Amino acid sequence: MLDSMRRGASTWIAKLLLALLIVSFGIFWGVSDVFRGFGGNTVASVGSQKVTTTAFDQAYRRELDTIGRRRGKPMTRDEANRAGLPALLISQMVTDAAILDAARRLGVGVSDIELVRQIQADPTFQAGGQFSRGRFSQILQSNGWSEDQYIALARDSAIRSQLIEAVAGPMPAPKMLLEAANAYRNEERVVSYLQLTPAIVGDIADPAPDVLKSYFEERKVQFRAPEYRKVVALAIDPETIARPGDVTDDDAKAAYQRNLSRFGDPEKRRVQQIAFDKPEEAEAAAALLKSGKSFDDLLAERAIKAEDADLGLLSKAGFLDPAVGDAAFGLAKDGDVTGVVKGRFRTVMLRLMEIKPAGQKPFEEVKTQLKSELARERAVNEIMSRHDQIEDARAGGAHLDEVAKRFDLKSVSVEFDRTGRAPDGSSPTGLPEAAKLIPAAFESDVGVENDTIPHGANGFVWFEVTAITPARDRPLEEVTAEATARWKADQLRARLAAKAVELTARIEKGEPIEEVAKSAGLEVKTSPALKRGEPAEGLGAGVVSAAFSGPEGTATTALGEDGSRFVIRVKEVNEAVFFGDTDTSRALDKQIATDIQNTLQEQYVRQLRNDVGFSVNQQVLSRLVGNSPNP
Repeated sequence: MLDSMRRGASTWIAKLLLALLIVSFGIFWGVSDVFRGFGGNTVASVGSQKVTTTAFDQAYRRELDTIGRRRGKPMTRDEANRAGLPALLISQMVTDAAILDAARRLGVGVSDIELVRQIQADPTFQAGGQFSRGRFSQILQSNGWSEDQYIALARDSAIRSQLIEAVAGPMPAPKMLLEAANAYRNEERVVSYLQLTPAIVGDIADPAPDVLKSYFEERKVQFRAPEYRKVVALAIDPETIARPGDVTDDDAKAAYQRNLSRFGDPEKRRVQQIAFDKPEEAEAAAALLKSGKSFDDLLAERAIKAEDADLGLLSKAGFLDPAVGDAAFGLAKDGDVTGVVKGRFRTVMLRLMEIKPAGQKPFEEVKTQLKSELARERAVNEIMSRHDQIEDARAGGAHLDEVAKRFDLKSVSVEFDRTGRAPDGSSPTGLPEAAKLIPAAFESDVGVENDTIPHGANGFVWFEVTAITPARDRPLEEVTAEATARWKADQLRARLAAKAVELTARIEKGEPIEEVAKSAGLEVKTSPALKRGEPAEGLGAGVVSAAFSGPEGTATTALGEDGSRFVIRVKEVNEAVFFGDTDTSRALDKQIATDIQNTLQEQYVRQLRNDVGFSVNQQVLSRLVGNSPNP
C-alpha cells in the first residue's frame, strides 16, 4: 500500500498539481496567512462571502472524478492530499469568493435575460450548434447540480467576469511596447556560412586495441545490458467479449422503439418572443392584440427588430425555460400567437414562425448499429462477472495463459526492459496498457499475483512476470562493434568542432570567408532572411540562434541538426519596420494585451487579499478531505 502511494505521488498529474499549487499561492496569496483555524462549518471566509462545506465537498468530489477519468483510474483522497489538491482547490475558491465579494460591494449584477443568453451560448450545452435542454440537464446531473444551483453558480461567475473585465478588459498594447516587440521578433538577418560535413574530416580508422579498451573501461556503464522481464498479459473490455451475433432482431427492434428520438430529428419550431419586465405589461399587450393590433405592431412599439426577437429553430427540449417550450409547441400553425406566458425568468408572448416536422430513420438502416450497442451493453454488464471468474481461476493457481484458453480469450507474452524495448531493440506490440504495465512489471516479481490495471472505461488487464533476466556488465568482446562505432562517432564530432573553431578564428582575424572556404575545399552559401525562433530549410535552430549572437560581421560556429558543423558570418542586419495595420501586428497586439490583462488581474486579486483578508478553517478542511490535522 505504501509503495502504491509513493508511486501515485510521482505521477505527472501529481507533479502538475503541485506546480499549480506553488504558482497559485505564490502569485495570488503569498504564504504567510494561508491557513488559520477557527470554528464552525465554513471552510473559508472572504469578506462577506463564505465557502461552505457543501460547496467545497461538491467541488472536491468533482475534481477527483475529473482527474480519475483523465488518468483512467480513480484518484483516492490519499493521493489527492499528497498532490496538494485540497489546498489548490480552496485557493481557487477563495480567489473566486474574493472577486465576488468585491463585485457585490460595487453593486455589480447580471440580468436574467443576459444570464439565459450566456447559458444558451455555452458550447457545453449545445448539440448541433444549438442549445439542448436534454444535454443541459444531463451535464448538471452528472456534476451533482440541481438547476437552481447551477444558475446561481452561473450568475456568480458572470458577475465575477464583469468585474475582472472592468479591471483588465480588452485593451490595446502601448505603441512603444509593440514597436520594441516587433523590432525583436521581426528583425531579419542574412548569413554567409560553411557547412562542415564528415567528408572534411575523412575516414577515421578503427582505434588501436589499447585505445578502445581504455575508452570502454571509462564508459562501461553505457554498454551495460539492462534488466529484462518476460510478462504474460491478459486484457478484457466490452469490445473483447461483446457478441453482436447473439443479439436477435426482436431485441434490436425493441431497442429501436425505446430510442426512436435517437434515430431522427425531433420536431423543431421557430418562434419570436417579446419579453416583459412586469406581468401587467404583458397583460396590456395581450389586450392590444385582442383589440386588433398585430404582433408586428407590438414589436415596433417596443423597438424590437424581428431578428432580435427570433429564438431560432429549436426542439422542445432546446428551450431553456420549459414553460416557454410548452407554449411554443402548443401553437397550431404559423402565425399563431400565445397568450401571456409566465416563464421562469420573465413573462413573455410568442408567435410561431415555422414548424419543421420530425424525421425518422428506418429500422433496417440502424439494425447493425443497434446490435453492436446492445452487445456492448451486455458485455459491460458481463465484465464484472468475467472479472470474478478470472480472479477465481487465478486464486486456484491457474496461470494467465491457461486462464485465456479456458475463457476463449487471447493472452500475449512479451519481454522488455524498463524503457519498453525488447532484447532486439524493437518496441513490443500488442501489449495492453503498456505505459502502465511496463513500470508495474518492474515493481513486481516472478510468482507475485498483481493487482489488475484499468483498461479503458470498463476493462481490466492482468499480468504476471514469468522470467527475469538480470542486468549485467557486458565484456568488451561482446560489444566490440558497438564500442568501436561510438568511439569513431565521438572522434568525428570532436574533429568537426575543432575544424570549425579553426576556420572561425581565421575569419575573426579578418580573412575573407571566401578565401577560408577555398583553402578548406568548401562552398560559401548564403542563407535566406532569418528571423529569431523561426526554422529555415537546411539550417537548424542552433544556426538560426547563432545568427543573432552579435552585430553585423560576427563570426561564430553552430551545431547542425544532422551533426554537421556550421561556420557562419553575419552578412546583413535588417531592422524591422513597424506597420500597425497588418495581421502580424494585430496578432502581436493581441498577445501583448493578453499578457498585460493577466498581469493586471493578478495584481488586482492580490490587492483584494490585502484589503479584505481571508481565513481558512483547517480543521473543517481536514475533515472534508479525510486528512486529520496535526495536533
